[in-house]
Amino acid sequence: MTSSPSEKVSSAQVSADSFNLGQGTATESGRRFRLIAFIVLSTVAIGLAATGVLGAGSDVEITSDEAIDIARAHLDFEPVNADARLVRQGARLRPVWGVSFSIPADDNPRELIRHTTVELDAKTGQVLRIGVDEEGQLD
Repeated sequence: MTSSPSEKVSSAQVSADSFNLGQGTATESGRRFRLIAFIVLSTVAIGLAATGVLGAGSDVEITSDEAIDIARAHLDFEPVNADARLVRQGARLRPVWGVSFSIPADDNPRELIRHTTVELDAKTGQVLRIGVDEEGQLD
């Protein structure tokens, strides 16, 4: 059987239409990939910012030893243990030293005779809060 010229044109048109459809799918896939990549990268950036990883440490001026010395000046007892931990507070992730002082009981080191926590601004050294627990149990 021989094909007529109109059948050849129809075949060519079908092939061209199929080719264009393929290009449209590739373009949609590219757009979809870029959208997914944008969402993933945005989520990672927001997560890092929220946890303080981005810029962590860049706004801390007071060292842990300095924080302990500043906080110790606000005590009315001589602690046996002192510990400082840097945390970030609030929506703006303000760096704060949480300095803990304690005197453990002789018979049970998890029981405290005296415990005080002093919170300091890690940039300025300003005392933000003093929490006193006369007697307590460590969790």
